[in-house]
Amino acid sequence: MTKNLGIALSALALLVMSTGAAVAGTKWQTNIVPESDTDPTLYEKSKISFSDKGKVKATIQGITDNAGMIVTTDTSIKNHTITGDEYFVILEGFFPGVSNIAFQFNLPFEVKEGKGRAKFDATGLFGLIPGGAHRASAMTSVKVVGPLGVANIDDCQTNLLAGGLAVGNNGGFVVDLGGGFVNPCDFGDLIGVGGVLIPILP
Repeated sequence: MTKNLGIALSALALLVMSTGAAVAGTKWQTNIVPESDTDPTLYEKSKISFSDKGKVKATIQGITDNAGMIVTTDTSIKNHTITGDEYFVILEGFFPGVSNIAFQFNLPFEVKEGKGRAKFDATGLFGLIPGGAHRASAMTSVKVVGPLGVANIDDCQTNLLAGGLAVGNNGGFVVDLGGGFVNPCDFGDLIGVGGVLIPILP
């Protein structure tokens, strides 16, 4: 599952080096709302943002387990490792200026009393894009999944270490190399999606 990771890293470097210029000062953001009305779930005011500097940040609230209990996980990410109880924000998009090459960012986070924060600094990756090249990226999907599960630790941690987990940059990524995604961190229950919660009409 992780044997294509090195290829993915090289592919991302190549794709950003061949993209084009963008105007500075843009940011994409959206709410993350419950995927369903039943547990496990989260609070509809959860949110995520992605800046043109490559900074991805998410704030998650109100996470419950299958029994409706507020979740608290361990704090292993502080020690630059994962234990399988982590939750993930997964942000998917593509680069329209580079043959629509798609990507997913994996943002792991621990939960305390139902709340968690996730972030990933992709500045170094996007810094490879030369001046004068097109730098647009389109966001197509946001979801919150978890817990990861013990069986998926090894492959997911390899992905995160490649993204910078060992030095405190808590995130990883995968790139579509033509055969679709094989995301080693996309496991657990789907509890949230990017979007809006539509109110009941009076």
